[in-house]
Amino acid sequence: MTTAALPEVAAAERMRRLERSLWESEGFGEAVAELAAGRPATFDGAWGSSCALLAAGLAKGGQEDSSSPPRAEYVVAVLPTQREADEFTADLELFTAERPLLYPAWERDPDEQVVQEESFGERLRTIKRLLAKSENGQGTQLLVTSIQALLQPSTERATIESVTRSLEVGDQIEVEPLLRWLTERGFHHTTAVELPGEFCHRGGILDIFAPDWYQPIRIELFDDQIESIRRFDVSSQRSLERLTEASITVLGQATSDRGHLAEHLPSSSWFLLIEPSRIQQEGRNYLQRVEKHEQFHSVAGVLS
Repeated sequence: MTTAALPEVAAAERMRRLERSLWESEGFGEAVAELAAGRPATFDGAWGSSCALLAAGLAKGGQEDSSSPPRAEYVVAVLPTQREADEFTADLELFTAERPLLYPAWERDPDEQVVQEESFGERLRTIKRLLAKSENGQGTQLLVTSIQALLQPSTERATIESVTRSLEVGDQIEVEPLLRWLTERGFHHTTAVELPGEFCHRGGILDIFAPDWYQPIRIELFDDQIESIRRFDVSSQRSLERLTEASITVLGQATSDRGHLAEHLPSSSWFLLIEPSRIQQEGRNYLQRVEKHEQFHSVAGVLS
């Protein structure tokens, strides 16, 4: 069993070393130097999965070489369609062990969003990660999105801060106002939490599954005081991790925000446009299909 697994592991490792070879390619280092200086650069001949290799190389290649140009804090890959963005994300797994951030497109208009949809939670999760990194700092992070997602308005930082509540062990809370706050913003009260956007209250136990979480939390109360907070598995109900605090962001089903993803990114970010001409065409096609055009950004505005 171990012997059979070794070739697969070795192959995966070789694939993830390919991005280093990009730095040995003629002109690659010079192009990256242009990006580091704040000027545009073009990479010709990249198609299919090689585009994901290019993104991985921009994010991680040359990082051990002190003579390499400084890298971006984010490399943002923009694809012509959401389907291609999903495929690009899968291709990235071949070339890097780092999990990219995703910023998907909504399937509905901005004023028709529901907190239970996966894209709703994914967009919120990504924005919160961007805000957290701006405070903590880390290495280069990959982010994958589509022109459709960028044309859609983004939640602004002030809005997120205003609809986020922090709960800590030992806090005194008023349960009924908290439940009302969740309900007014689109959460569903259920007998057992299974999906994001649901909560369950029974006796001294309150389960909450926020849209941007991978697992729900269970809050145990003694009267109105928080005794414990734990992540738990939906299917088995087993505790996964004990927490000292939890931050709950409840946006509601619609906001009037007109923000843009770029507002949450540092100025040192690099945008990798995969097939720029198709990005423009697909963006124009998308805006022709949607209603209430005034709620969306323009293609020219996004690209600028």
